[in-house]
Amino acid sequence: MIPFTGTYEERLTVVLYKDPDYGEKIMNFMEKNPEFQKVGHLISLTRYPMCWNLNPHEEFRDEAPSWIFEFLLYYIAESGTNRNYARKQWLFFFEFIRDHKASGDVLDDLLSHCDSVKFKIQPKKRLIYESLRDQFEEEGVVPYELNYEQAVKICKNTKGIGNGCMTTIALIYGSPEDITPDYTDRGFVDGFKKFYELDRKPTKKEMLAKTKNWSDVEVGNMLIRQCFYYLK
Repeated sequence: MIPFTGTYEERLTVVLYKDPDYGEKIMNFMEKNPEFQKVGHLISLTRYPMCWNLNPHEEFRDEAPSWIFEFLLYYIAESGTNRNYARKQWLFFFEFIRDHKASGDVLDDLLSHCDSVKFKIQPKKRLIYESLRDQFEEEGVVPYELNYEQAVKICKNTKGIGNGCMTTIALIYGSPEDITPDYTDRGFVDGFKKFYELDRKPTKKEMLAKTKNWSDVEVGNMLIRQCFYYLK
């Protein structure tokens, strides 16, 4: 993890060197949304998390998700659980699905494999995977042939997948217009609460009222999430 040291200007210099387009987006956002200048020292040095093989100069990780279907599984595994267990779950899935890419029933086969080796998945999360499998079957989509438009439809119809998952897919495979505030994500909600110094959990209405004026939702999402992790 990159340590959080330095001023906004110092960190921005690093961003502009590594990813100029991302740095320009941050500068434009700060100019048009000056209320965020107070947390400028928290800007992320990378556009994407360091585990996805998507940032310039990033060390390659073979186990990183590499296609939309894999990102869906990765997101579900990471959501709402202990980070160490989430990684264990993803690596278990990763080893299986990479060996069964050619199978149109790879998700159903994965769940059956979990049962056969008694790999424990939290009951609520198991229901999400099952709902995702059912959506693939209903849409007649082969997981490793999934495209962006199909992924958006499947995510919207899968019980348990929130807006944050669709935002992640839009960030990587969509366009800036597709990215929306992560108001269903726990980290976003808690970061929003910290940034706006609220003494209670914000409502969806409150979050949408504030975020509708953001000039760049991608950068706004990043800053709110950084507030969740690093703002005291």
